[in-house]
Amino acid sequence: DFLRTTSAPRGVEAIVTNPPYKLAGEFVSHALHLAPKVYMLLRLAFLESEKRRPILDGGQLARVLPFRNRLPMMHRDGWDGNKSSSAVAFAWFVWDRNHSGDATIKRISWSKR
Repeated sequence: DFLRTTSAPRGVEAIVTNPPYKLAGEFVSHALHLAPKVYMLLRLAFLESEKRRPILDGGQLARVLPFRNRLPMMHRDGWDGNKSSSAVAFAWFVWDRNHSGDATIKRISWSKR
């Protein structure tokens, strides 16, 4: 259970994950205690919260990298099943203990186009 972890393995400099969304705020807070950098794949709507103000407005949120195209669902390499798209916007959120100030926003793409 990640939230019960008391320390990161020696040498770990970052935590990268796609947390359960209902626990995302807790995952971010805990991860920042364990590692100096935290990368979380989250819904872009994660920004819309008063409850998460300490982790969003505390100065350690360094970057938000929203995808300019929606993430494909079930389009893994070799997938022969039905294709579907997501109606939800996602972004990589990057926290850095050494960052101070406002976060930057840069749009990214998962596709080669």
